[in-house]
Formats: sequence, structure tokens, C-alpha cells
Amino acid sequence: MTEVIGLKKSRLRVLAAVLIVGLLLVLIAALMLRHLPNTRSVAASSALVQFLSTNTDHDYAPVTPGYRLRFPIDHAAHPEFRQEWWYFTGNLTGEDDREFGFQLTFFRFAHGRSEQLPAAGWNNDQSWMAHFAVTDVQQNNFFAEQDFARGALDLAGAVADPFSVWVNGWSATSMLKACRECLNVNLVAEADEFSIDLELKSNTGPVLQGEQGFSVKNHQSDVASYYYSYPDLHSTGEVVIKGQSHQVEGTTWMDREWSSAVLAKGQSGWDWFALHLDDGRKLMLFQVRDEVKRNFRHAVLIGTNGISKQLSLETLEMTPTDFWTSPDTGNRYPTEWSIRNTSEDNAMELSIKPKVKNQELNLSFQYYEGAVEFEGEIEGDRITGSGYMELTGYERN
Repeated sequence: MTEVIGLKKSRLRVLAAVLIVGLLLVLIAALMLRHLPNTRSVAASSALVQFLSTNTDHDYAPVTPGYRLRFPIDHAAHPEFRQEWWYFTGNLTGEDDREFGFQLTFFRFAHGRSEQLPAAGWNNDQSWMAHFAVTDVQQNNFFAEQDFARGALDLAGAVADPFSVWVNGWSATSMLKACRECLNVNLVAEADEFSIDLELKSNTGPVLQGEQGFSVKNHQSDVASYYYSYPDLHSTGEVVIKGQSHQVEGTTWMDREWSSAVLAKGQSGWDWFALHLDDGRKLMLFQVRDEVKRNFRHAVLIGTNGISKQLSLETLEMTPTDFWTSPDTGNRYPTEWSIRNTSEDNAMELSIKPKVKNQELNLSFQYYEGAVEFEGEIEGDRITGSGYMELTGYERN
């Protein structure tokens, strides 16, 4: 009888433990999602624009000119600002010349914490999100997944030295002690059907975008971010798709940005390109679209030595030449572009198109991010290359 009673008590303890764990998981999910935008009440592409627009609900730190970026310190998180991201996009080739693209992005969002609970544990004022995508060019396939974590109990975070940023099991972790000019990291991410395990080594130091890292987003210069890039990361490792392993090599572009708003009132989204020219140079350009005023544009040409030169905004033209409509969301994206710089200095004319048409991330936010190829001329020289394109704020017509 005593053994039976003991067995029943043991089963009750197990049942109680299961119930407690279940309740904790529900509470964790609620806390994680509480402060992320409600993407079901409006179009997910609109939610992204609204979430990144100017916000005065909280007293977030402002982005001001004159701040001197510090390395490796600024690789870490800046929780006093509303949002930031660590953005890796790469173009890779397998041993059989099979082409791949990948994106691994870590997002941090600040928000208010509950005043009814102690400021510890799950009551954390930072939420994290990660997006992971792989493009298989030859198979015309695109895979995308997302993950979330609260900034608590080391589930997600970013530290400077040694540099590491992670959301649950997805991470970018430094392989060497950090320094100003170098960025050497191991990227690891695994989803149900695809994964990457890559080593990235910088060939040049960081490029400070805008004015020494102060990157404005409108003509009034009252909305800005701190922004730097490592545009030339030699990449080797493994891509796995549906159980098939591919040894790959290529080039990755890393963008690093933080702010308390990246869109001003009336701005509806942006178009961004990071391009690897076949002569070793890099080209980054973006435009922030405005519903009323002129679109705001920025472009920089980066030499093989890492020295960058901004292109004149007055002579830069970015024109869509073809569109693609998502069969999943109905969103219509301008996926082919003509880029022209009519200035005598760094004159260029490029035609850009996606390597795979369907590279839409239909996740909590909907946007287009994918591998592209291009051809054209720069200063009279014929040029080709590959890169990445991001299109946000587009909806169904």
C-alpha cells in the first residue's frame, strides 16, 4: 500500500511539473509577442513601415551627428535605442558551380516593461527576432524561417568582445579576438529544411555610411541611423538543403545599423542594393520612398582597398523596369531595376534582376530580400556581378 501511495504521489508530482512547464511556456510566448507589432490587424508589409517610423511613445535615445563609432564596442547591442539589426547577406557557389544566396538577420526592439512585475527574468524590455533565408538558384527554390526570443536568460543578445549576436540557436560568433579592421565570424542557423554553417573573414575594414556613420534617411536630415558595413567578407562553409550538403565559397556583406526611427512621416518603405562588382569593387545604394516629397537616395562606391566615395544624389537615377506579384500575399514588388549615374565622375548604367523571382519573406513582416545579378557599364568599362536586393513597404494593388 505504501508503495502504491508513493507511486501515485510521484505521478502527481510529474503531472504538476508538466502543468507548470506548460504554463511557463504560455507565459513566455505571451511576453515575447506582447510588444511586437500586431501583424494580423494590418498588412504585414504596412506593419513593418509603421513599426520603423518616427515614434514618440517612449523616450528612446536620439541619433545625432558627431558620434564617433567605436570598434569593436559598437558590434554590441545599444538597448537605449528603439531598434537595431545585424544583417548578413551572401552570394555563394558550390563545388559543382551551383549558386546559392543567403540572409541571416538579427533584430532587436526596445519597449516598455511591465511595472507590475520585478525588472528581472522574463520582464525584460528587449525583444529579439531573427530571419533566415536561403536561395537555391539552380532549383529555383527559396526557403525562409523566423525565430523570436525575449532578451532574458541569455536566449538572445549581442556582445562586443568576443563579438557574438544570437537568437536561440541561430548565431554569428567571432572566431578571433575583435579588432577595428577585422571581422571574423562563424554563422550558424538551422531550420527544418535548410541550414548554413559558414566562416566569414573580412578583407577590408568597416565602411562608415553617410557622414562618418551618421546616415540620414530624408532630405530634412531629422531622421537618421548609425550605420556601418563590412562589404567584403570572404565566406566558406556548408549549405544544407533538404538533407543534401553543399561545400560553398563566396562573398558576404554585413550591414550594422541602429536608431530610434528610420522612416519619417509620409515615407512608405525603401529599396536597398548591396552589389559585388566582378572587378572587386562594391556598390551600395538605397532610396527611401516618400508619398509626397522626393525620394531620398544614397549611394557609395567602395574600392578594393575599402575606401568609399559617395555618389552625387542629384545625378543618381533608380528606376523599376519590371514587377513581380507574389502568389502568396498578392504584394507587387519592383524586382528589376535600371541604375544610372549621369555624372561624368563615376558615370554608370546598370541593369539588375533577381536570380530567382520568388524571394519574398512571408513572415511576421512581409518584404522582398533576395540574390540578384547585374550587368552594365561604370566609367565606360563593362561590368557584371551579383549581390542582394531588399524591398520593403510594398502591398497588393
